[in-house]
Amino acid sequence: GRPMLWKHRDTDEYYNHIGHLKGEKYAFTALLNSKDVVYEDVWAGMNEAGFAIANNVSYNINTTKYDRPSRNGVVMMQALGVCATVDEFEKFIAEMPVPKGASANFAVIDAQGGAAYFEVGDDRYFRFDVKDSPNGYLYRTNFSVAGIEDKGAGYIRYEAAKKLFEGKKRNFTPGWILDNPARSFYHGLMKTDLKDVSDKKLGEGYVISQDYIPRYTTVSSIVIEGVNPGEDPRNTVMWSAIGYAPCSYAIPVWVGAGDEIPACLALKEGGLAPANELAMDLKAVVFPVKRGNGNKYLDYLTLRKKILPYVTKAEDKELAEGGKVNKHLAKKGFDLEVIKEFNKNADKRFENFHNIMKQITDK
Repeated sequence: GRPMLWKHRDTDEYYNHIGHLKGEKYAFTALLNSKDVVYEDVWAGMNEAGFAIANNVSYNINTTKYDRPSRNGVVMMQALGVCATVDEFEKFIAEMPVPKGASANFAVIDAQGGAAYFEVGDDRYFRFDVKDSPNGYLYRTNFSVAGIEDKGAGYIRYEAAKKLFEGKKRNFTPGWILDNPARSFYHGLMKTDLKDVSDKKLGEGYVISQDYIPRYTTVSSIVIEGVNPGEDPRNTVMWSAIGYAPCSYAIPVWVGAGDEIPACLALKEGGLAPANELAMDLKAVVFPVKRGNGNKYLDYLTLRKKILPYVTKAEDKELAEGGKVNKHLAKKGFDLEVIKEFNKNADKRFENFHNIMKQITDK
């Protein structure tokens, strides 16, 4: 019965990590650009009050052009620092000066049972509550349903998400989201799924990677699992797969743990998050063509046979072990020592995964 928020991130900022920051009122854990040493923006996150936020850039919400930079990440960072509920976020958005510097669909959940999408432009916004949806969920890509018709982007991926979520219908879990839509090669326009194509028919193994949910520019896929009313908001957890999603597995981070984040997800001093580095190395294996339009050609056969089985096995283990921690926290209350022990073991498991996968990247 807990709310969940999925963020599947695409950008040319290929390196990101999980970090913990202090806001104006609340501390929060968030997805951050690893080269953004100033930390003026975030790309998804959860705070100690149980409020969480993510966004999709919208290319059709603004009808008036203003001379202003985009502030989508700044808006999320500020909101995590001051908002505890969905309603407080609406007040925050409504009171922003015009132009707001926003062109995004902001997804938000809270610890009071709230879950909604806000389609926000420079001088207007629209609210869509999950409770008003007959399906019990909402999803967006890079267009707003209240925006200019047939403008924007992401329509084919939107249809893919529709197919996958409607096929599932109910009983959604972080594991299902990360192992299905986040790594799905179902095509929303052609109505085909690469998992149904035999090894023989794949020939050399290459496919044109265009308009699938995971793309060359995918840099992370996370699911924030909130709490029910009355539960401790510190138990809000972010299942974090940083890097190209088909080459990266989710590891949980609890907001109440503060700076206690698995080392493989955190920014390494003088370097990058190890999980992101490894995922980028594996991505280079499945996108080996570097010249011309090489980044449009995915070696799907190698991905399917040599990488995905290890990714899903590692993720299944994290889901199981993280699930045990979730049950403990729900029953006994927030327990930092249990999380510290989990983090230590999660880093050991990642090191084992790293050693196995380096045999592939080193070839």
